[in-house]
Amino acid sequence: MPILLPLASTHLGELQEWKDFLYVAWSPSGTYVATLHRQGVRLWGGPSWKPQQRFAHPLVKLIDFSPCENYLVTWSNDPIVVPEGAVQGPQYFSPDDEGNNIAVWDIKSGDLLRTFSTQYEGESAHVKKQMQWPALKWSPDDKFVARLTPGQMISVHELPSMYLHGKKSIKIEGVADFEWCPLGDRDREDADPANVRAPKKSENMLVYWTPEVVNQPARVTLIGFPTRAVLRQKNLFNVTEVSCFEKIRVLCVLFTV
Repeated sequence: MPILLPLASTHLGELQEWKDFLYVAWSPSGTYVATLHRQGVRLWGGPSWKPQQRFAHPLVKLIDFSPCENYLVTWSNDPIVVPEGAVQGPQYFSPDDEGNNIAVWDIKSGDLLRTFSTQYEGESAHVKKQMQWPALKWSPDDKFVARLTPGQMISVHELPSMYLHGKKSIKIEGVADFEWCPLGDRDREDADPANVRAPKKSENMLVYWTPEVVNQPARVTLIGFPTRAVLRQKNLFNVTEVSCFEKIRVLCVLFTV
């Protein structure tokens, strides 16, 4: 079925170079359209929707853009394999990436920044589980991306280096889920380079929750990042599930009792 681009008045499915794609997705601000192919991902954009970038992740099934459209995450159920004699370089997988499933890319340069496995340390590869997507969660300013190890920790990586922030994860016993807080209107104004006022240094925030155990209630905690300072905590009783999700610049927390 053709995909209509309102601004370009073009049916993608009618263009020869757009044929044989498996899936189509918009970037958050509509700057790019991504098409998924057996060979990887292609990005299209500009006034005439010409190719802008490509990412060589064979058999890719899922993608996720960062909020500011600087980075792209790709996932394939098939672990990365680098054949002997394969092309090497900053835009291609290396032998060090073999066995991983998730890749983080720089959109402008097309460079591969890092890969991850969907298996956690100490977890059996034969155990079937439902994968949460997105597997990596972005701070609203694209400065950090974080990953949850259920029950153990939240690992936050800096961009574009992808180094683990502070060289250590945030250890949280029993942590079940987390979410970054979106930027509010005042935060966006302060971060705007055109703002004539002196810019204010504000940090990101993230919220996580831990379930109820024998003598301890469930708890929702809000922390600042990168300081990691605890800003708020709320104990919850007789709660079986807490869902955190962003809704129009507001972070919502849903309790299930």
